[in-house]
Amino acid sequence: MKNPGVSNGVYLGVAVALINLIMYFVSPKFMLSTGSWFSFLLYILFMVKAGREEKSLLEGYASFGEILKPTMICYIIGSLIATVFSFVLINYIDPSLMDTMKDIQIEAMDKMAGFLGEDAMEEAKDTILENENIAGFGTFIMGWAFGLIIPGLIFALIISAILKNAKPEELA
Repeated sequence: MKNPGVSNGVYLGVAVALINLIMYFVSPKFMLSTGSWFSFLLYILFMVKAGREEKSLLEGYASFGEILKPTMICYIIGSLIATVFSFVLINYIDPSLMDTMKDIQIEAMDKMAGFLGEDAMEEAKDTILENENIAGFGTFIMGWAFGLIIPGLIFALIISAILKNAKPEELA
C-alpha cells in the first residue's frame, strides 16, 4: 500500500534541496537569510497533498489522527532530506558559507541593538565570531529537531484539522 507521507516527504525534501540550490547559485546570502521562507510554501503544499492522498485512500473520509500521521511523516522526511543537503552544502561544497552565516547573524544582532545592552551585544557578537562549529552536525540535528516541534507539528495540526471529516455513520 502506498504511503502518502513517505512519498510526499521524499518529493518535498528533493524539491526544497533543489530550490535551495537554485537560490544558492543566485545569491548565497539570500538563500541563508530569507530564502527559507520560500521553502515553507513547499512544506505546506506537500503536507496538504499527503493529507489529501491519505483521505483519498480512505475513501474520502479521514479523522484528524488519520491525516495527522502522513502530514507529519511528510514534514519529518522532507525536512531531514533538506537538512542533510544544507549540511553537505555548507560543510563540504562551500565552507565559505559559514562566514556568510556569521555575517547574517551579526547583521541581525545589529538590528536588535536597541533591545540589548552594549555589553550583551558585544558578547553575543564575539560568541558568533569565535564559534568554529556554527555549521556542525550537532547544530544541524538540533535545528532539525527544533523544526519538527515548532513549524512542523503546528503545520500538521492545522492541515489535519482542515482536511479531516468523519464518515456519515459516525456523525449520527
